[in-house]
Amino acid sequence: MSYRINALDWILVNEIPVSLFIRDILTLRLIVVTMFIFSLASAAILSKYWIRRITRPLNSLTTVVRRMGQGNLGLTLELDLKNELGILIAQFNKMSRNIQELIEQKESIQEEKRTIEIGALQSQINPHFFYNTLNTIKWMAIMVKADNIVESIATLGDYLQPMFKQGMLCNIREEIDYIENYIKIMNYRMAGGVKLQKKHFLESDGPPVSPFSAPALGRKRDYARFEKSQRRYDYDYGRGK
Repeated sequence: MSYRINALDWILVNEIPVSLFIRDILTLRLIVVTMFIFSLASAAILSKYWIRRITRPLNSLTTVVRRMGQGNLGLTLELDLKNELGILIAQFNKMSRNIQELIEQKESIQEEKRTIEIGALQSQINPHFFYNTLNTIKWMAIMVKADNIVESIATLGDYLQPMFKQGMLCNIREEIDYIENYIKIMNYRMAGGVKLQKKHFLESDGPPVSPFSAPALGRKRDYARFEKSQRRYDYDYGRGK
């Protein structure tokens, strides 16, 4: 900066360092750069926070789906969101529960099917084949005049007859017949000596019961026991008598 003095024909020169001019500019630039860097850092931190907050349910859903793909069925997400993602998670939970229920129903049906198949295989035992075999053995015993074997086979056939009966129930009189056949078989096993003492007061055939269950019928009124010491089988049935 210079000034001319006309009267003296002088020129006054004032020198000002450049640093003095740009000092404020440098300070302003530093402030701007600092604020810019701080803003970028804040924006990055906030963006990362919101991105993680938004994508966390998606990541959880992806993890659960991956685990279900590995065979872990019935998994659900317990996230209560009031947006489209919440609807998606709710539908996923419903789908997962439905799949689990379908798998359990399938296993139950398979188990029932297996039970039915086993029952069908067991029911394929032909009673005619069984009785024909017993008759064959019976006639073989008749041919050798083994009367005790003949009687044993006949008793066994009568005793096993309820197994091939269409109905599942029988009356008391039929049950008593089954018990008498059982005592006969016990006599064959124990070389005799087993006696049957029965006291029953029946006005009719009695109520229907399951075969071979008469000794345990109605503990208040019916009583049955086998006394091994005396080899005696007592059977009482009546109406308070």
